[in-house]
Amino acid sequence: MNWLQQYFLLGPMPQEILTGQYNLNLVFLSYLIASLTSYVALDMSSHLKRQNSKLFRISWWFGGAIVMGAGIWSMHFIGMLAFKMDMPMTYDIFWTSLSMLVATIAAGLAFLFFMIKNPRPVHYLLSGITLGIAIPAMHYLGMAGMENMHIQYIPSIFALSILVAIIAATAAVWLAAHSDKGTYARRVQLKVISALIMGVAIAGMHYTGMFAAVFIPDEHMVHSADNLDPTVLAIIITTIIISIMSIAIILSNTKYYVTTKIQNEKDFLEVVLNNLRGGVMAFDDEKRLRLYNNTIGNMFTNLELGENYSNKWSEMFPLMKVENKKPYIGSEHPLTEMFAGEKIKGLEVVLLNSENKERIYSLDGQMLFGREDENLGTVIVFQDITDRKQIDQMKNEFISTVSHELRTPLTSIRGSLGLIIGGAMGEVPKAISPLLEIACNNSERLVRLINDILDTEKIEAGKMIFHFSKNDLSKLIEQAVTDNKSYAEKYKVTYKISQLVPGVQVLIDPDRIRQVVDNLLSNAAKFSKAGGSIDVSMTKQDKKILVSITDNGSGIPEEFQSRIFSKFYQADSSDVREKGGTGLGLSICKSIIESHSGTIGFKSTPNVGTTFYFELLEAPVETTSSIEASESSSLANRILICEDDPDVSKLLGLILRERGFSSVRVATIAEAKKVLETQSFSLMTLDLMLPDGNGLELLKWMRTKKDLEKLPVVVVSAVSIEQEKVKGSALGIVDWIDKPIDEQRLYKDVVQVLGTTNKNLKPRVLHVEDDSDIAKIVATVLTDVCNTDVTSTVANAKKLLVEIKYDLIILDLNLKDGSGCDVLTFLEENGNKIPVVILSVDEAPMDVSQNIAASLVKSKVSNADLLEKIVSIIEHNQAKAEENKNA
Repeated sequence: MNWLQQYFLLGPMPQEILTGQYNLNLVFLSYLIASLTSYVALDMSSHLKRQNSKLFRISWWFGGAIVMGAGIWSMHFIGMLAFKMDMPMTYDIFWTSLSMLVATIAAGLAFLFFMIKNPRPVHYLLSGITLGIAIPAMHYLGMAGMENMHIQYIPSIFALSILVAIIAATAAVWLAAHSDKGTYARRVQLKVISALIMGVAIAGMHYTGMFAAVFIPDEHMVHSADNLDPTVLAIIITTIIISIMSIAIILSNTKYYVTTKIQNEKDFLEVVLNNLRGGVMAFDDEKRLRLYNNTIGNMFTNLELGENYSNKWSEMFPLMKVENKKPYIGSEHPLTEMFAGEKIKGLEVVLLNSENKERIYSLDGQMLFGREDENLGTVIVFQDITDRKQIDQMKNEFISTVSHELRTPLTSIRGSLGLIIGGAMGEVPKAISPLLEIACNNSERLVRLINDILDTEKIEAGKMIFHFSKNDLSKLIEQAVTDNKSYAEKYKVTYKISQLVPGVQVLIDPDRIRQVVDNLLSNAAKFSKAGGSIDVSMTKQDKKILVSITDNGSGIPEEFQSRIFSKFYQADSSDVREKGGTGLGLSICKSIIESHSGTIGFKSTPNVGTTFYFELLEAPVETTSSIEASESSSLANRILICEDDPDVSKLLGLILRERGFSSVRVATIAEAKKVLETQSFSLMTLDLMLPDGNGLELLKWMRTKKDLEKLPVVVVSAVSIEQEKVKGSALGIVDWIDKPIDEQRLYKDVVQVLGTTNKNLKPRVLHVEDDSDIAKIVATVLTDVCNTDVTSTVANAKKLLVEIKYDLIILDLNLKDGSGCDVLTFLEENGNKIPVVILSVDEAPMDVSQNIAASLVKSKVSNADLLEKIVSIIEHNQAKAEENKNA
């Protein structure tokens, strides 16, 4: 008998066969168990795609395979228990165990297809076939374990049982694979349907297989000791399956709860991030992209979570520099710097959008650290500031318009009123004087308003110009108090200086610090009670200089103190009408003091008074071997003395001071370099034998610097070797004076370099101004001190400078046919050393020209200030001319 005849019934039905009946309750129970275990197994398998950890995926795969295998196996044997025959039914333990092992392995193979990232229909088919074959394999192996009988199968029904298993299993797998999509209710519904179909597959196959079986009694029925009693077997199976299902349900529900909780947090974070206007993205410590919102997705294309872009930052994140539109590459790319530990705050970058238009972004980014300072990665935030930049540009253009269109006519109004009130046009009738006073005061008020707005705009744009120098702060305070006395008298208060620290030097811009002091003094006067006294004090502690101004007003209410330095702010809106002011003064003061690396603050007590104070650092004290300035405070024609012998250095300083020149003394090459890099000089005297090297080396260094390559140098040295003179001849040395010093020769050299002016002739001034009203006012102011020629164009100014010799030029920077800087360039190109006073709406840049003697701003300078400045320049030049003549 071949194997087909052994297992399949190929002939007529045998006469002796065993028959039995089914217990329908157990049949239903077998289907229910198959469906329930299938649901749990499929639920566990749905977690396979959601786990990033390999260990977790393997754990859920293994658990799902065991549950599914146990479910198939338990249903089979409960189904077997439901079939009752008139004979003892025993089972071989080997075949019984093997059937369960086969079911578990087959389920595991089927669930491998669930772990595929993007499965195709063929994967579902292969999974269904694998599981569909596993169910009959388990069934027929279990049937082989039945003892005391021989079993043959009807081939057609046998094949039908396998087909039923494959079709039902494939349908169940497809539903299970799609049961993790949609809402929670829909997912549960799909899993229930899938489990019911899987139950049909298992039960349908089992009972179809049982129907295909023909039981033929064995001639020798034997009860083996290894056989399992059916009742015991039923208890074991029920206990096992209930235990497995309980554990699986607990694990699956716990996993679902945790996953849902995490997913809800993730969804919440995702919604928040995607609703942010700015772009946010984060990388882990291995530089893999872990998170980004929709804004980032629109800014950068083809991003993939989990990818490492460290080798192609420039390609994936093509950021460009704002100033020149050049791309960030290599180590200078912001992301490279951030992963190197750099914190980036407000870096402006340019990026092309989808329409190939430039957008400007503000970039912030830094590394993230955990509780134990472990590196977690980096977060980057992009804010689109293109619109804000455009608004800022519009604002700047508006401020520029205000500057030119308001300052210029205000200068004319203010100047004209000043001339009339001063009597330049004759005696003013008494009836008109009060009206002129009102007009003049309100023009001053409007000027202050415009100047405060423009100063605020410069501070915000970082364009406020500071000219730092060493100053005696006590003298500045004394002068400010003296100049503001008349202002205090309007409010019937007085200023009192209670304490000063004479001689203390601070490195400041004196005009800007004076602006701070004037503002604090005027505020104290406005808000003090009539008849009161305002205390001004200056103290020193260590290297810190504290200036305090205390009024006796009503104080600042506590609720307003946090905003006192804000723009356009005053504690009571009624103060604006009663006291006047823009509410910008304290904000400007704060910015000025902070630009000096100082601090500003206040202390206030209601109904007692307020103290405003600012603190600055004392300038380093310089010894005689270091930098020493002469007593002359004039910055015009300053001379640098480089001499290591203190007696000779002091003598040179005295010689120059007697002739009206200021000087700065240094003793070494290092000190000379430091001073030359920070200060400007008209001439330098140089000793060659210095403690730290040869003076000619200093000269060679100077000639490599753009600002020092033409600085005249007079060598004053004991070295008189002809070879040294030859070496220095190409270095721009004016003269070589041997020690002991020839005073007349030294003075002659200095005067020759600095130029002369004839004192006997009335000075002639060229005023380059395109506003005829301002030109007339200036000419009127200067009528007694000089002759003034007026021109309104750059071209005509150049022509006049060629034809006529002028002693001074008054220059507006904004002219109809160009910039006043073109006139300065023309002077420098032609070697013309005429001093220039800039009188313009805008402040002159610090490095615009070496010929500038003063820079005055329209509307900020009064008639008296202009006259005083012009007279001082003319007198200074006349004094130089006289000295040169006597020499």
